[in-house]
Amino acid sequence: MWNRFAPALACCLTVVACLSGCDKGEPLSVSQHLDLGWEKLRVGNIDSSRLHFETAVTTASSNQERAKAKFALATSLSLPQITPDVERARKLLGEAIVLDADPGTETAPWAALLLARLGDLRDIDPDAVDILVNPDARDKYREVMTRWPSHPAAQEARAYLVTSLVAARTPDEATEAIRLVDEFVPVNQNSPWSATLLGLKSRALRTLGRSEDRLATEIQSLELARKIDAAGTTEYAGNIWGIGIIAEFEAGDLAAARKYYNLLITEYPADQRVFNAEQALKRIDALEATLKQEIALENTAKENQP
Repeated sequence: MWNRFAPALACCLTVVACLSGCDKGEPLSVSQHLDLGWEKLRVGNIDSSRLHFETAVTTASSNQERAKAKFALATSLSLPQITPDVERARKLLGEAIVLDADPGTETAPWAALLLARLGDLRDIDPDAVDILVNPDARDKYREVMTRWPSHPAAQEARAYLVTSLVAARTPDEATEAIRLVDEFVPVNQNSPWSATLLGLKSRALRTLGRSEDRLATEIQSLELARKIDAAGTTEYAGNIWGIGIIAEFEAGDLAAARKYYNLLITEYPADQRVFNAEQALKRIDALEATLKQEIALENTAKENQP
């Protein structure tokens, strides 16, 4: 799951680094230590980043600076690559939330989100067979959404919460996941999380056995993702192939299956799934021919009845 949300996490680190500012004096200021720490963290030099963040914590003079420094240090301490200290990270995050309690704050929402994630470090995979759900983490995601509803951290918290609900694979939790998606996506069409949430909704619909709705949701997710990705920097061959599979084998919508298999062949002719798509089209042609023949025979039989 970390991989799933890595682009948004990297963006988060960039935003926080930019917020800290950068001065050009000697000795290094708190802002400079934060900038250097985030830079080191982005390239994987965790030990060095921690040194900068520790210095920022001890030299910060305002509550806002202390909050930024504590959040930064907690982030580095929570990473599993080099000896994480999750308990200290939790303590620092709690302190950062208190220090940065003013309206319009930037650090507190991200600190609260990371605090929730620290209670949910299994990195839930919606396709996992055995899953343990942490209700405390879910409550913390809800708290971020309620306390800072318009903040980007709340959107990310919603995605994690929906992921947790979908992973449970129960009708009640699947229904709640769908509700959380449906109340968000229509009014947040340009959010980078909307297409992801629609993909999660599709999995919830699979739990409920609603194949036709699942197909429609997958199509909506693809269309929205491509709309947001106006520059066309992302490849969607897997999404298109998946829609064809759902249409053919789950929803029984052969027209939609044909459409998306052809779309895959047209848009991604070098994709390794093109051969399978071509075979699928032949299979659909044969099935439709058989169905037409059976219908014709039934009609003939009816006409010949006395």
